[in-house]
Amino acid sequence: MVTTRFASRKLLSINKLNSPNQQFIKWEKVLYKHQPFPDNYTDDALFLDQLRTNVIFEFCRLEFCGSKTILLINLIICFILLSLITFYRCFYIYWQTLFTIFTFGYAFTPVIRTLTTTISTDTIWASAIILFFVSLLVHDYGMDFAPMRVF
Repeated sequence: MVTTRFASRKLLSINKLNSPNQQFIKWEKVLYKHQPFPDNYTDDALFLDQLRTNVIFEFCRLEFCGSKTILLINLIICFILLSLITFYRCFYIYWQTLFTIFTFGYAFTPVIRTLTTTISTDTIWASAIILFFVSLLVHDYGMDFAPMRVF
């Protein structure tokens, strides 16, 4: 059995704890058994014995799977957008509105983030409720045509 200088020191210290007539204690990689070794002890002969690196790694397979998935998602999105454009001619107006909202939202995100860091949640709830009632009062919920009388 080949032991290093440090392993022999550990074995000597372990043998000092036990009686001098007791045999050499071998470390086992089990948790259910009480052993006189420290918790972080690992035998030098078994340290990297069961290490497996890059077990099933093929760069070509990984590259092609990733690109195929992204290509499929892009094709589905393009198909949905083209079908919306062809079936709904007014999609252009909605597209402009969506583009404008997302552009302004993306542009003003840092400003909004810095403004809302110092505001507590109570202030946000209060302002949301006040603005809700203001919108109820200000918005014209009337009908565009005269109601018909039914007698």
